[in-house]
Amino acid sequence: MTRSIRTLRTLDGARIVLWTLATVALPLSDHARASETRRLPQTPERRAVDAALQYIPASRDWEVVVIDPEFAADPAAIRALDAFTVREGAGFRKKVYLNRESRILQEAAKGVDFYVKVLAALLVHEAEHLKGGTESAARRAERQFIQDLMAHGVVPTEDGLRYLALLRLQPEGPHDRSDR
Repeated sequence: MTRSIRTLRTLDGARIVLWTLATVALPLSDHARASETRRLPQTPERRAVDAALQYIPASRDWEVVVIDPEFAADPAAIRALDAFTVREGAGFRKKVYLNRESRILQEAAKGVDFYVKVLAALLVHEAEHLKGGTESAARRAERQFIQDLMAHGVVPTEDGLRYLALLRLQPEGPHDRSDR
């Protein structure tokens, strides 16, 4: 699996690392599958997810599951991603899975405001896949989301523009072939 890493500095000097994201079909271990339906206690990660979801319309028909890579059938594959969706039959499970070890999630869990918004953008991206969207459509949705946050003054313009520039630099991954 190939991945691309890009970094940027926010106005407050924090570094953000962006990983190329993928929609993948990964088998989950029985333990991970059983734990995905349980509500997480109010961990820092859960609070970060809840904070990010405040920026996303409540009418969503999917949920977020934070998964520890150790409980996945292929921990290395999970560690290579910030988030992913899982194909099931002709569609997708109505869940966005977040890697508990993801830098984006960890920084959001520390309360870094910009990362909470990046986490929300990541969820918007993955939600587009759940609707059947291609990688191009998911990237458009993520870009539009950040632009909307900038327009409403929720994300500082300079930080938002840096983030958008990094999104444009991300190369197409193997999962993009359906977009052609």
